[in-house]
Amino acid sequence: MSEKIEQALTEAVQLNQTLIDNHSQNLSQISEQLVECFDAGGRLILAGAGPMTALAQFIAQHFVFRLSLDRPLLPAIALGPDLSLLNALVRQGEQSQAYVRQLQTLNLTEDDVVLVLADNGYDDGLKGLLLFAQEQGARTVALLQGEVEDHFPVLPDLVLQVETESPARFSEIALLFGNLLCELVEAELFGI
Repeated sequence: MSEKIEQALTEAVQLNQTLIDNHSQNLSQISEQLVECFDAGGRLILAGAGPMTALAQFIAQHFVFRLSLDRPLLPAIALGPDLSLLNALVRQGEQSQAYVRQLQTLNLTEDDVVLVLADNGYDDGLKGLLLFAQEQGARTVALLQGEVEDHFPVLPDLVLQVETESPARFSEIALLFGNLLCELVEAELFGI
């Protein structure tokens, strides 16, 4: 048992160090894009595949409600499972369009940022979401587990790639990424 604990904690520390070493500049760029987005009246739109859907919703809540301080809300929307829509699309063989259909109702602009969280599995829905967002001129960002080519044939504008086989470690990094992103944006917009 203690060997498994030590192994998990060691990998978590290594992944956090890799995030610092390889992605500090990307995190800075993403937070700057979000500050510009919110200043221009844009929105942060998040989506996740599988269990990342819940993390996308949790991260969006930090922007809408708060993370560190009482402040005005920041417009963030997490796309999620709309069972009625999904059922209708499944009946037509178009389940991969679930996120795109939700996004179409939001009238995306170039001021919006679309952020996807993609774990180790390929997801047609996220691929379609990113392609549609890029067609509408929105900026696109992805936090990915594994190789980018395994997820998307067309690259998002910014990619943070996490090299781990562990779904648990990727979830931890995704949560850290979302919390840190919100902290950086709050600090820039509200001077903390």
